[in-house]
Amino acid sequence: MRTILAASLLGIGCGGGGEAKLERLPNNRSNVAENVERAKARVALIKKDSKAIADKAVERMRHMAIEHFGRKAGDTAVITADASNVKVVGDDIWKVTGQYAGLDEDGREFVAPFTATLQILMYSLYASGIELSERTYKK
Repeated sequence: MRTILAASLLGIGCGGGGEAKLERLPNNRSNVAENVERAKARVALIKKDSKAIADKAVERMRHMAIEHFGRKAGDTAVITADASNVKVVGDDIWKVTGQYAGLDEDGREFVAPFTATLQILMYSLYASGIELSERTYKK
C-alpha cells in the first residue's frame, strides 16, 4: 500500500523549536475509486430520468431570473418544463424547452418560452446555456 508523506511544523509559538515531523497518511485511492463508481451510477440514472433533467432546467431558469430580474421576480415566477420537453442532443447533452411567466427587471408582467441546454460535466448535470425567447407582456 502506498503512503503519502506529509510534513508538519510542530511547536511554533509553544517553545517547541519548530522542528519538522513526517507523518504517514494512508492513500485513499480506494475511496476515490468508490466515489467515481458512485458518480458513474448517478450519471446513468440521470440519463434515464427526463423529469430530473427538466427539473434542473427549471431550477437554472429560476436562478437566472433571480440574477436578472431580482429576488422577488425570480421567487414568484411560474416556471414550467416537463419530461416531454426534453430532447436528446448528444450522449450527455439535452435541450429542454419550458415556459416562464413572471416579472421583468422593471416589474412588468410577461410570459416567454425558454430553452435550456444541459450537459453532464464531471459526473454532474449542469446548464451550459439558457435562452429566454421573445416576451409577451400583459396589458
